Amino acid sequence: MNKRPVCMMTVSFALGISFFLWKEKIVLCLAVILILEMTAELLFKGRRKLAVMRSVCFLAAFLLGNIVACQDGNRNACYKDCIEEQRQITCQGEISQIEQKTNQTLIFLKGCIFQTTSATYSCNSIIICVDSNEYPIGKTLVVKGTLTPFAEAGNEGNFDERAYYQTLNVDFKVKDVTILGVYGKENRVKQGLFEVREHLKKIFLSCMGEKEAGVLTGMLLGDKSLLEKDLKNMYQRNGFSHVLCVSGLHISVIGMTIYRFLRKRGISYAFSGIGSGMLVILFAEMSGFGVSTKRAVLMFCLMLWANCLGRAYDSLTALAVAAFLLLLENPKLLQHAGFLFSFFAVFGVIGIGLNLIKWIKPGHKWMGSILVSLGIQLMTLPLTRLFYYEIPLYGMLLNLLLLPMMNVVLYSGILGGALGSIRLFLGKAGLFPATLILGFYEKVLYLFSGLPYAYLVTGTMEKSSLFLYYGILFLVLLILKLWKKRKILPVGIVALLFVLLKPLPKQERLDVLDVGQGDGIYLCTADCVSMFIDGGSSDVSGVGTYRILPFLKNRGIAKISYWFVSHTDSDHISGLCEVIESGYPMEHLVFARSCCKEENYEVLLEKAKAQKISILYLDAGDEMRFQKSRITCLFPDDDYKEEEINARSMVLLYESKNFSALFTGDISSEEEQYLLEENRLQEVSFYKAAHHGSKYSNSEEFLEKLSPDISAISCGKNNRYGHPGKEAVLHMKKNSKNLYYTMDCGQITILPEKEYTGIRIHNR
Repeated sequence: MNKRPVCMMTVSFALGISFFLWKEKIVLCLAVILILEMTAELLFKGRRKLAVMRSVCFLAAFLLGNIVACQDGNRNACYKDCIEEQRQITCQGEISQIEQKTNQTLIFLKGCIFQTTSATYSCNSIIICVDSNEYPIGKTLVVKGTLTPFAEAGNEGNFDERAYYQTLNVDFKVKDVTILGVYGKENRVKQGLFEVREHLKKIFLSCMGEKEAGVLTGMLLGDKSLLEKDLKNMYQRNGFSHVLCVSGLHISVIGMTIYRFLRKRGISYAFSGIGSGMLVILFAEMSGFGVSTKRAVLMFCLMLWANCLGRAYDSLTALAVAAFLLLLENPKLLQHAGFLFSFFAVFGVIGIGLNLIKWIKPGHKWMGSILVSLGIQLMTLPLTRLFYYEIPLYGMLLNLLLLPMMNVVLYSGILGGALGSIRLFLGKAGLFPATLILGFYEKVLYLFSGLPYAYLVTGTMEKSSLFLYYGILFLVLLILKLWKKRKILPVGIVALLFVLLKPLPKQERLDVLDVGQGDGIYLCTADCVSMFIDGGSSDVSGVGTYRILPFLKNRGIAKISYWFVSHTDSDHISGLCEVIESGYPMEHLVFARSCCKEENYEVLLEKAKAQKISILYLDAGDEMRFQKSRITCLFPDDDYKEEEINARSMVLLYESKNFSALFTGDISSEEEQYLLEENRLQEVSFYKAAHHGSKYSNSEEFLEKLSPDISAISCGKNNRYGHPGKEAVLHMKKNSKNLYYTMDCGQITILPEKEYTGIRIHNR
């Protein structure tokens, strides 16, 4: 690696950024190992001065990365407090990008200035949300509206809109926009490319099925607005979602086709390079110039430059230069999934796969594509676990099977788009191969999704394990390079798999999820049995798909043994229905025997039986005993005559050696009084407020009897029911040591320990 100092400088620079972002000690260890390795290799060759010089340079690169990340982190500190609150502002900025959504248009403004009642600030890019767009790219807009911060993830594993846009240097969005002024010149090139993209989208929709058009638009134009969510998830879960991004494959196919065409016409290296480079940049601009596209364009331009100068092109050095330039401009990209996947996948090809190919014997050339794919998998599987919490076990096989057809899809898309601009029937003919292949892709992905063990739910990957994995991989590659010890490869792969598949530690814990106006509670017992209580919302759509399931997968919970349903109002089961329909493993669905068996109950029962989920019923007094814990049904029973659905909510008491918790569904003060009279209550460590903190529940006498250490209210902000009620909050504050609300702090996690109940609030 001493032959490629630029590569090692970039690695040192990235480690410096990593240390600032995550403060992981293992990052320092990796940096020290890197410097020692570079120094030792040169010292053995007797080149002491060069060794010292290199070591100083690597250390300087590490410090530079730390400084750049620090400066970037402090850049928006002056107006950070303004972003935390919704307020009226006036702002201006130049239109840099436009995204057409189903029900609104997002306009990205760069070079922004915004003004509050008290001060004026310069900021990064912002997004304004409008009903329709009448303004071309390049114009400067002056607008007035409501500053709206991006939503943060309320639960572990949920999509964090704020973190995502921060990595792209977008600070906030503005809603309820009024345009105050428009001035400046239109950028005719960028606006023309935007119009071409919208024109091609219409052609694809007219000449193909909606599903195929949505996929091709994502692949070729970098626009996923037409892509169905279920189809996108299927590509992602099978480890094939990289084809939905404009990246190196697209740039190489398009760029090299143009370059070779010009060279065959006798045009010089310089003019062929300039021509193909300019056309590739225009294509990248039309497709949105995403992070992976920037990487591919930079590498392609460096290759053209090397050809023009008559120099050898080194792809690893080009990759390092591209990474350095992008991180220097925006160090937060090191937290961006697209950036990491793009660079790590390319390194897997040229840094691992192509080196392994050198060992292939002449009669085994067929192994080349397998080794390249192995290199990609070794580099990207930890990222798959980190961002998606599960690993597709057939991903490598699928890529080997499907990826060779991508060139045909891209050529067909370009040809069909061009011909469709002349006549639609010509466009259909040109797009016919792409339509067939994309339909084949869908069928194959669907088939593989249904195979046994298609996905391995691993949970997220801890940062220390992530750096340890890449540290071991770097060591294995070093041994292969310096000592040619091929036997180290299988040993290294076993060690890497051990780190990669290491499960997250399981312990007794309770998580009250932020599901908006509803309930969703995860319980891992002292025996490490996974349970869930309710799961629904009346104000959050897709709560099961986008809040509950990502949380479960993030924690590495491969199945739920018992899912309790307090009652079947939609704000308690809407997410549960989605989880069942997704096919997520669930062993038992548990109801109270005397619950209200109305329409929602019957629907839920049918969904459970369709997935072969066992149905259990509990009577008041029934216990589920485990070695270290038990859960008891306290209510309802046949003696209680009220038939209203909330009044017959199942009340559960969980007990272990050091912790107890009471879950009350939506009972009212009448049911609370009944439980007091029947002497079924005791002091508890944790109390989940009845009926989302309703004033008609959570009576003072009831709370006095429970005397919980921690009370939690699960409700949504500004809900139409007025939850939580002032009287209920007063009772809980008076009789609880701590009171928390999901609407304010997001997910609430209780971690019972020996004689102390630890609590962790999700950083919302």
